[in-house]
Amino acid sequence: MTQLTEEDLAHFVQPTEDKLSSLGAGCYVRVHDGGKCYWAEITERNGTNYCGKVHKELATPGCPKSASAIGSDVQFQEGNIVLLGCDNYCWC
Repeated sequence: MTQLTEEDLAHFVQPTEDKLSSLGAGCYVRVHDGGKCYWAEITERNGTNYCGKVHKELATPGCPKSASAIGSDVQFQEGNIVLLGCDNYCWC
C-alpha cells in the first residue's frame, strides 16, 4: 500500500462510518486497491460496492499519475477507500 504523507493527511477527510454512509454519485475518493492508487469520482453505489471514473489529474506524490488512465471505469469496495475528497473536490 502506498504511504500517505503528512501533507496528504492534512488536506483530506479520513473515511469514518458517518462520512462513508453519505457517499454517493459525484463524491471523490482516494482508493488503494491491489497495489494501485487513484482518485475516483463515484458514479454508482450498491451498498459497500462502488463504480467510478479515475481522475488522474488529481494525483499526488503518494498516489502517482501513472496509477491508472484518466477516465477509466473502476470498481472498488468501501474498505479500499483511504481518503475522501470532501471540501476539496466535492462536498460530502
